[in-house]
Amino acid sequence: MTHPAVDVGVFLKAAFDEPAPGKRVYFQGSNLKRLAEDCASHRLADVSFEQEEYWHTLVISDPDGYLLSFHEELDVSDEQIISGYQRGPILLQEALTGLDERQFDLRRAPGKWSIRETVLHLVDSDVTTAITMKFALAEPGRIFTRSSYNPDQWAVGAAYARRPIHVEVQLFSLMRQHILGICHVLPDALDRTVVRENGEVVSVRFLMKLLAGHAMGHINQVWETRRVHNL
Repeated sequence: MTHPAVDVGVFLKAAFDEPAPGKRVYFQGSNLKRLAEDCASHRLADVSFEQEEYWHTLVISDPDGYLLSFHEELDVSDEQIISGYQRGPILLQEALTGLDERQFDLRRAPGKWSIRETVLHLVDSDVTTAITMKFALAEPGRIFTRSSYNPDQWAVGAAYARRPIHVEVQLFSLMRQHILGICHVLPDALDRTVVRENGEVVSVRFLMKLLAGHAMGHINQVWETRRVHNL
């Protein structure tokens, strides 16, 4: 399987961290399930295929150790998006039930975030993205300049490793109830958009789907950590 050379510099300009061996470099992809099957038929090593409810991810380790992560959004119904967004807090609570403060600091592997850090990141992502959703809902079509954040810097700067998580778990639930409450009274809520400074149009539908999938991915990591430690 050979492909023409492509200048990937444009994909790296907005990266917070300089790519390094062992870290993921992200790309959009398509037909990833079929590509994963092709890789398997050719018995290519260092290839993993991740199938989630809202996306597929194909990760390929190149000869220099860089992890090339190809991401493909899946077409799902509005009902599935809303249901997944609504279920997030319930699924998170189920994943945390029975764990104590000491166990919140367990990691599924060296160098990975602990359960505590994972939960606080999940909630911060929801809260920061909800700001964009609220602008789209209240002022559809407006120009919105987003301020992206570096999750690793927030983990250190906001002391994820030393903070309790109970208030944040409640905030996660209340924030989603808040957004869903607004959407309930706006018939066109999911179609409402903001326009980013680069001209990209972003809908509430897209952001809700993004957050629903993002939370489920991290909740799965909590369960993975529990399995690793037989909890």
